[in-house]
Amino acid sequence: MMVSWKHCLFTVSLITALIFVFVYNNELWEEKHFLKASLSNASLLAQVCHHIFKGKVFYPRENALKTTLSESSCYEYVSQSHYITETLSEEEAEFPLAYTVTIHKDFGTFERLFRAIYMPQNV
Repeated sequence: MMVSWKHCLFTVSLITALIFVFVYNNELWEEKHFLKASLSNASLLAQVCHHIFKGKVFYPRENALKTTLSESSCYEYVSQSHYITETLSEEEAEFPLAYTVTIHKDFGTFERLFRAIYMPQNV
C-alpha cells in the first residue's frame, strides 16, 4: 500500500509540474510574439509601454517599426511616419543645417534616423 501511495504522489507531482511548465511557456510565447501582430506604430508603442509598466519583458524578433513606403502613397507615408512638415520657429527657419547621410544597408535604420533629424528648412 505504501508503494502505491508514493507512486500516486509522484504522478500527481509530475502532472502538476508539467501543467505549470506548459502554462508558463505559453505565457512566455505570447509575450515574445505580441510584436509580430500587424499594428500601427502608435498602438505598438502603446503596447510596449503597457508591458514595461507591468514589469513584463518583451522580445522583439524583428524590426517593429517597419517602413510602409511601398504600401501607401507619398502623402500617406509622410503623414503616417510623423515627419515634421513645417518649421517649428522662425529662428530655425533662418539657420538651416546641411548634412550628408550615406546608406550602406538597413534602410529601416536610415529611415528612423532621417525622421529624427529631418526639418523642412534643411532641404
